This record gives sequence, structure tokens and C-alpha cells, in this order.
Amino acid sequence: MNNLNRNLVVWLGIGLLILLLLNVAQQAQQQTFGKSEEITYSDFMAKSKEGAVAKVVIKGDELFGEYTGDKGAFKSKVPPSENVVDRLTETSVQIKAEEPDPPKIGFMYILMNFAP
Repeated sequence: MNNLNRNLVVWLGIGLLILLLLNVAQQAQQQTFGKSEEITYSDFMAKSKEGAVAKVVIKGDELFGEYTGDKGAFKSKVPPSENVVDRLTETSVQIKAEEPDPPKIGFMYILMNFAP
């Protein structure tokens, strides 16, 4: 094998290794958020009115929150055309809104697009 082919193989291997490491890091981050209890939207609203919810972060159509007194975290989905902020202003829940995360491109997605 000549020098050019050897260099190309080495750089392709390094590129694949970097993509693999990024994919592993992405999955670890998703598992961290996956430890939150998933509750229904109606349960979230009921617990908010009871005062059991301390704070909530709204990201697009997703809610991530914490219960009062370090009783854990939860996540939920907001139904379409539901105004969560108006309903939560009547409660003592701290509200924070953030931009939704951009779609994540995984290692397998990249490999499938490069495959013939």
C-alpha cells in the first residue's frame, strides 16, 4: 500500500473514532435526563396546584421539573395549543423557558447516509 492510501485509512479511522466517542457522550447525556420520572401532563398540573412542584423548565413541547423538598425530578410533554405559562402563573412554580435542543445526529445516522 502506498503512503497516500495508508494516510487516508489512518484519517478515516481517526474520524470514525471521534464520531464513536461523540455518540457515546451523547448517549450518556440522554441517560442522565432519562432518570427523571415521566408523568402525564394532567398529573403535572395537579401537582403544581398542590404546591408539590418547585420549578419547571419549558423546552419547546417538553417540561423538565423538580419537586419541592428534593423529592426528585420529572419530565412531561405539553399538549399542542396549551398555554402552560398562563396556567402556572396562578401557582408558586418557578418557570424558566429555553430554546428546544436542536435535533441530534447519531453515529448510526451518519453511517447510514454514507452507505451506498
